[in-house]
Amino acid sequence: MRRARLSAAAAVVAAAALAGSAGPALAECVSQTNRFPDYADVAPTARTVVIGTVVETRPDDDRSAGRFSLRVDHVIRGDPPAIMDVEFLRSGLPRRGSPACRDSAYLRARTGDVIALALDGRLDGRGGVNTAAWIEGRPSVWDPGIRVMSSRQAIRAAKDLPATDAVPATEPPPPRVIDHGALLVLLGVMTSGAALVLRSRRRREG
Repeated sequence: MRRARLSAAAAVVAAAALAGSAGPALAECVSQTNRFPDYADVAPTARTVVIGTVVETRPDDDRSAGRFSLRVDHVIRGDPPAIMDVEFLRSGLPRRGSPACRDSAYLRARTGDVIALALDGRLDGRGGVNTAAWIEGRPSVWDPGIRVMSSRQAIRAAKDLPATDAVPATEPPPPRVIDHGALLVLLGVMTSGAALVLRSRRRREG
């Protein structure tokens, strides 16, 4: 079973998966501007798109949910390992705010969460962009921009299709065109057949 770590040492999987430094309390970052991009904007171009279940988190100071193991349940695109070790996954976009808020701008998860990851996509001309969507569980309040959606929506968004659970309306069948010439021929054949049957009966009766 293949296993890979999403960190600065695994740039081939996600170029912007960087290990963040230990940060102070995050209270000042509640309204931080370091938002993750919308999954639907990144997934269509991402090199790796998966849906998986968080099976383990590894505590590390106050970043207990920044390091977790994701069991890949569904591969939408790419060739990921069966287990992905995620370490302080960042969006790959420029970080803003105070040093503490910039350092704390990484993805967090809890054991049991089911998430969709879109890795190494493009957005506004920039490559190496990462993001996620939550399918089961709730995204962290420290990770603004993360959406909650169904697995079906996540798959459709990655394939650049309408992200909706509604069944698309089918188009009505085209109107049936009547071939009047063929209809006349058919009526003629039926009439001739009826006349032959009638003559045959008269001969037997005579």
